[in-house]
Amino acid sequence: MAPPRKHDTDAILDAARALVLADGPRAAGVAAIAAASGAPVGTLYHRFGSRNGVLTEVWLRALGRFQERVMEVAGDRDPVEAGVAMAVAAVRFGREWPDDAKLLLNLRPSDLLDGGPDAEFRGRLDRMNALLFERLRRLARELLGADGDREMDA
Repeated sequence: MAPPRKHDTDAILDAARALVLADGPRAAGVAAIAAASGAPVGTLYHRFGSRNGVLTEVWLRALGRFQERVMEVAGDRDPVEAGVAMAVAAVRFGREWPDDAKLLLNLRPSDLLDGGPDAEFRGRLDRMNALLFERLRRLARELLGADGDREMDA
């Protein structure tokens, strides 16, 4: 059995998120994240591979938290009730995780990542979004009779 990790992953990601929100994405270099989190630079490289790896995990963790709250209330209920419940869950997410909400609302992955999102990031994002987008498409079809771009925006 592997020994427990000495430096908590969430503490590292929280420190990186705090740096980004306080001083912008350029402030979140590996050395700054290490200093803010108390984890050695080597730990960050070992666990995440690079600065992009850390910031990818920060952004995707926030998105996962948002999606978890929205999807857990979506269910198989009346489409109006489901839509209202999902909207309320989005607001609740902002109250429970205000820093994650700020991150998602204010920064795109391309703002965070050197060179922009890579194929691995895009693949993970597509997989994460698939269930939510399908649920939203189903709601659009049930409420508006179609699931095109206009209906999805509505």
